[in-house]
Amino acid sequence: MADTVTDEIFYHVAHTKNYVRRAPLAEGDKFTVGCETNPFFGYYDKARTYTVVKDGENIVVPALKFLREARRGNITGSDLPKQAYNIANHYSMLARELIMEEVRLEIDPNAPSRKSCLWVADSLSLATYWQKKLGGKSRILKLSVTGTVHLGDAKHLMNESEPLAATYAKARAYWRGEQTSDPLPETLISGTVTVREDMTVLSPKA
Repeated sequence: MADTVTDEIFYHVAHTKNYVRRAPLAEGDKFTVGCETNPFFGYYDKARTYTVVKDGENIVVPALKFLREARRGNITGSDLPKQAYNIANHYSMLARELIMEEVRLEIDPNAPSRKSCLWVADSLSLATYWQKKLGGKSRILKLSVTGTVHLGDAKHLMNESEPLAATYAKARAYWRGEQTSDPLPETLISGTVTVREDMTVLSPKA
């Protein structure tokens, strides 16, 4: 369940992925979280599309049309299995996040929304773990946070095909703050955030 904090220290993995729309954060920056869609959910603001060649010209087609044409044999290539998985995962994650938001409003509407929150860790060692798990280029920033926080267990997030009832049960456990036997902690925050230090060059420690 959500808690309130004042000037509490957390650590954030700041990614350089192409869907991150804000300028890179720097020491001393102060900003507000929770008033607009975050970069992760903002990824779904645009339709997923693919560029294919038809009659000698490059055309852009939506993801499901891309799959339909591949099924009909009109699109071929060695990357089709990978692309099909990426499309399925894209919409699976969207379905999961919509369910998570629905259940948040049911269980704990004061908790930070996954649509507008900032993800953080409560220790540098946990932030380093998430940095490796997420992959790609990123920095770890030490933050001071005043606002609302929710500690969830990412093991409750749907990441595979499963009955809808199971997804809802996991979502309710997540927003109640229940932990699995081997939890993967993630903290959601909203409120006022100040960047205290760029920890990227330091050796990880708790």
